[in-house]
Amino acid sequence: MIQPVVNEIDASIAKILGLERNFVEYLQTLVKVLAERRISRTVEARPETVKGEEEPRIRPPKKLERTHQKDESIPLDKFMES
Repeated sequence: MIQPVVNEIDASIAKILGLERNFVEYLQTLVKVLAERRISRTVEARPETVKGEEEPRIRPPKKLERTHQKDESIPLDKFMES
């Protein structure tokens, strides 16, 4: 619906700038492909990325408690004494 109007505007600008028709057609094709690629990537935003959501679906993992390991090394001064 709007594409013929855009093509007419492109043709008028190309004529003013002195561009060849096949170059203008190449640019139109390129723009169309890039627009389709951009549109194809649009998906609904995940709830956890939208501020104000009640609770995210993905929760960060809980931190494990550190377990104290028995130190089996000998301090240097005791090592030197023996």
